[in-house]
Amino acid sequence: MQPVGQRVSARPCDLYMFERLLWHGPLPTDHLFHFDGECGRKHKDMLQRRLRLLSEEPDTPHGGRYLDRPRIQFPNLAGGYIPPNHHLVYALHDGAIAVLKENNRYHDGYTRGGWYEHQLMQSVVTAEIEIGTYAHRDYTFIPRHRLHKETHAYPVTIHEVGRYGTNQLKLMLHPDDHFAIDYAGKFRHYFLEVDRGTEVRVGVSNARKTMERSLRQYREFIGGGLYKDMLKTDKGAFVLFVFVNEQQMRNALEILLKLTEGKGNNYMLFRTDTRFLGKTYPAPMVSLDNWDCEWFRAGRPSVYINVP
Repeated sequence: MQPVGQRVSARPCDLYMFERLLWHGPLPTDHLFHFDGECGRKHKDMLQRRLRLLSEEPDTPHGGRYLDRPRIQFPNLAGGYIPPNHHLVYALHDGAIAVLKENNRYHDGYTRGGWYEHQLMQSVVTAEIEIGTYAHRDYTFIPRHRLHKETHAYPVTIHEVGRYGTNQLKLMLHPDDHFAIDYAGKFRHYFLEVDRGTEVRVGVSNARKTMERSLRQYREFIGGGLYKDMLKTDKGAFVLFVFVNEQQMRNALEILLKLTEGKGNNYMLFRTDTRFLGKTYPAPMVSLDNWDCEWFRAGRPSVYINVP
């Protein structure tokens, strides 16, 4: 803990935690505890007190609070009261960004769109995959900025059958996240898409994102090898689709089988994560199912991502 009367400042393990919040996005206390343990701090109650200090102290050497607690996670707490033992979600604040820049550990390009629940689902999934790699000391989780420093949106042209014939659409592909895993020399790219049930199945207008268009885009982007030119890589790639219920996943598998005329697909992987089916209050605890359990494929056997 911070000595009484001493100004709050960021310590080495705090920087490790800030860096993961930059890579993944807002994360619950339990996930930060796993990262804290990797850095060498082992006591969760001490971490909770440290997190409160980093998020409540405005007078830091870096010009503001280090952490933020998104207010949307407190919908039923009268008067804004936050219990000391409440399982909270934390995000970076100005002070953490400043100290990361000061130590050359800040990287642009991590601005995330979408509403809170979508950001949290994406953050939790990628963080748990990184945490899963910690059990294999020869595996390395590689964040997005180390893979492609220029852009994280990719122009992809697809052909879509509409009411009046086939339309050619040039759309921008915006993966929710992009990371890689080095399995002791065997390297794979992963593109992540999370869906909390907001995407319709098929197109209703050129401007509307749909599951069918996402599948078509990834067939061109990965199946057509576009990512190799855009990322300047010769390594293999997969796309991970995570849904909040089984029916969403079955719908996506059905569409993909139709697009491939029943042949199936080997690089699009599908799972459900029911922790995000409703409102994410309280925040989810760490689960390694997305790392340790099977991912389904259309027309092909299931696979695991915890092995090369």
